[in-house]
Amino acid sequence: AATLAVCWPGRTYADPPERFIGAGDIDDVTFSGEVTRDATLKSGWAIKVTFENRGDEDETARLDSELTRSMVAPASRAEPAGVAVWHHKDSVTVPAHESVVRVYEIPASVAKQLAANEQAPAEEPTTN
Repeated sequence: AATLAVCWPGRTYADPPERFIGAGDIDDVTFSGEVTRDATLKSGWAIKVTFENRGDEDETARLDSELTRSMVAPASRAEPAGVAVWHHKDSVTVPAHESVVRVYEIPASVAKQLAANEQAPAEEPTTN
């Protein structure tokens, strides 16, 4: 089993909103995931994971996806620990030498936070 952690920063004026793209290997299966907008889903946001089997036999990959949130303190030197805001486990069978794509809808409550982070200003505020 492997964990795909996808993080996004809290509202900060130091960095623009970004998405972390997670990737890894489970035996002969390589996986990569990303947080993305998806207009076909009710919440409008999803985690899209692509599994690719490089082996000669069908493989089953057990993936534990976790969406985490961390708040950035500009004056801090240490990276803050993330807090899991969404969690999903899945078992995916990937045929030999093929790839499989899974799309997991992010709940509306978490999607709202993603949309707010996307709208956050990318530049430092001016002070008078």
